[in-house]
Amino acid sequence: MLKKLCVAAIIFVTTTAFTTNTTVNHQPKKGDVYVINTPKGNEFHTIDFPKLNTLIKRGTVANYKSVYNTPIVITEVGKNNEVTIARKDGKKFFRFYKTVTVDLNKALESGELSLVN
Repeated sequence: MLKKLCVAAIIFVTTTAFTTNTTVNHQPKKGDVYVINTPKGNEFHTIDFPKLNTLIKRGTVANYKSVYNTPIVITEVGKNNEVTIARKDGKKFFRFYKTVTVDLNKALESGELSLVN
């Protein structure tokens, strides 16, 4: 019984010692610059880009590679760190979308966005 208790205590201590808090508490401001990173899957989950079939219907190339490593600027800050972003160079996303909405905390946690120093 004592062995099981010791093993359970060791497992508890090691798992709580090595887990990190991944919550990002960044207060966004209008004009902050970020970079769009490559998503982990095939599509973005936290950035509200149009679906690929919508892009095909509008006559653009059906992939998100054109936005990888693109610097973006926050144009509006909404509630719960939901922000509106635009490309820093002034071009439109996929030739049609001037701005896109993003849940900033989730995008930073998932790695889809990163802050530019």
